[in-house]
Amino acid sequence: MTIQYLDVPVLQLKRISTLETEVQDYKNSFFSNLDSENLVEDYQSFLSSVTFTSQVQVSFQVCLCEDAPFEKICGVVLQINTSHQCKNIPNAEFSILGKPGIEDVGPENFTITITPELSTAITLYFRSEFTTEEGRTYVSSPLPQFISFENLFLPFPVKGCAGKRKLFDSLWKSIVYRAKESHKESSCQESLCHMQLSKSALKDLVTKRWHQFWVQASQLMVVEKAVTSYDVGVFLPSHDHLLMKLSHQNEGTIVCIVTDNWRIFPWLNEVLKSLEKK
Repeated sequence: MTIQYLDVPVLQLKRISTLETEVQDYKNSFFSNLDSENLVEDYQSFLSSVTFTSQVQVSFQVCLCEDAPFEKICGVVLQINTSHQCKNIPNAEFSILGKPGIEDVGPENFTITITPELSTAITLYFRSEFTTEEGRTYVSSPLPQFISFENLFLPFPVKGCAGKRKLFDSLWKSIVYRAKESHKESSCQESLCHMQLSKSALKDLVTKRWHQFWVQASQLMVVEKAVTSYDVGVFLPSHDHLLMKLSHQNEGTIVCIVTDNWRIFPWLNEVLKSLEKK
């Protein structure tokens, strides 16, 4: 069988899921020992166990490009590779694909599951092999797709609001303590930043865009005045954490941040800057 290689993309991929609509699943693997006297230590052991897996699901729509040299293609096998360390992603397969508007051959939706090993943005690379109606086999590479750092955000692997609250408070205390130890090998760090984000925009961010990660609101005392703080807890594959306390003060938003992986700060900075532009 002769395979011909094309220099131009034949398949067009469109992201159809967003941060607001994606719901991540731990496959019923949740930490439950929240009454432990050594909660943080037991939780870290749980994350290292073989029963726990953190995955990110991303959905796409695929069809032929409008300027593709074919109207329909068959037996499509789409191979997927990543720019950073992830477990192998299975191929996506489609019996038939066509151009937009072709009768009886609509676009196909598919979801891939990514199991990252690093808390960093990921680029997906694709290779498609297919057969035309004339029986010829071709290989083409669709355009890469970027999975942002924010797309890796996962809720805490615990059930219930009370569980999230308890884990958030315990992790915050533990990470702050380890950050202040100033040990050279410690990856824990604290930070503080100011965002140009209105009071209403902050509330929308937490209750809509980040609703999966919102622990609950609490009260901070700032110059003898009670200020609402939105506590946000994010799990980052494969075992990192990002904890934030966001409060609106003096016409802006103050973000107190602690993390057990300081290497995420450049990526987080990009996310926070993009939110100011919205």
